[in-house]
Amino acid sequence: MQTYTQVRVELEVSNRPVDIQNEDVDFVIRARAQMDYPQHFVPVVLGRMKLCLVAHPSWASALQPNLRETLEHVPTIAWKTSGALPSWQLIAQDGMPVDVQIRPRLMVNDLTTLRDAALQGIGIAMIPEVYVREDVDQGRLMDIALDLKPPTSIIHAVHLGRRGMRPAVRHLLDWLKEVTQHLRNTQ
Repeated sequence: MQTYTQVRVELEVSNRPVDIQNEDVDFVIRARAQMDYPQHFVPVVLGRMKLCLVAHPSWASALQPNLRETLEHVPTIAWKTSGALPSWQLIAQDGMPVDVQIRPRLMVNDLTTLRDAALQGIGIAMIPEVYVREDVDQGRLMDIALDLKPPTSIIHAVHLGRRGMRPAVRHLLDWLKEVTQHLRNTQ
């Protein structure tokens, strides 16, 4: 915005599903393990984000040999989704996806609250590793590394194609790609 001072931006930060075909949005930024969009949607990969399962160290004695058994003894804290039964999409040791139904003790739609609940010992949470790396390093949280692992989320923008796209929107998408590429190259 500092470079293009005449550009006006309206930014909505939300966890709700956005209908980019029928709502007045130019593009959305999402984090998903899969990009399974209709053919006329155009996803633009911006980066990847590792997820992890974490819990307060007070749950260490309740950990079992595998995650399903552990979840019988340790409550979950889940990201609130619309409609569907809560579940975690995880990856088995053979690389195959596994859908694990959970019964969350707490459901939230805010990463800070998710992290704080895990820090308070409410239960196991699946959260982006970048949000809890320091907590795990300092021993405030444990990384729960069992038989099932969280997937890596693909951070991406989704739009309906460049035809008819305003130049300012095209520049913003190009800038996002450049910045995220630069960040990946410096890590």
